[in-house]
Amino acid sequence: MFFTLLNAVKALLNFETKGRDEEARKIRGEDHSYIRRNIADRAPCPGLNALANQGYLPRDGMNITLPRLEAALMTALKEVLSL
Repeated sequence: MFFTLLNAVKALLNFETKGRDEEARKIRGEDHSYIRRNIADRAPCPGLNALANQGYLPRDGMNITLPRLEAALMTALKEVLSL
């Protein structure tokens, strides 16, 4: 319930979709082959690691913006932002 309510509030307050659409176009055009990184470069979240290993997020783990993360989740995991 909390997660759904949080998404609804975020969607109502976020009128900026241009950045998310641009990031989604970038992600669709990239190569998503698996490249494992060094264990020292890993984040504590296995989901973020998997997205970075496949190239949906920057492989170095730096400069991950919210629009980039949303676009990666929507593209890789077929997530949908719903009200």
